[in-house]
Amino acid sequence: MTDKRITELEQILTKRLQPSYIHIVDDSHLHVGHVGAEEGKLHITIEISSGKLNDMKRIEQHRLIYEQMKSVEHHFHAVSIKII
Repeated sequence: MTDKRITELEQILTKRLQPSYIHIVDDSHLHVGHVGAEEGKLHITIEISSGKLNDMKRIEQHRLIYEQMKSVEHHFHAVSIKII
């Protein structure tokens, strides 16, 4: 079962970035005992492909994604982003 926080983030990114592909993986089980995990925050990997990210430098792509996450960022301790 997908965590509701991941579902909410996926909905936000889908609405705002209109990706042709998006997959968010909960990696929290790999970080048991780490800071953040103990607080219930998630470690995630976002895999995304969107025309809105084309022709942008990697740092610009990541900044755009983090900007879209502002309303839910308090749920996440660590985020890995893979633009595909």
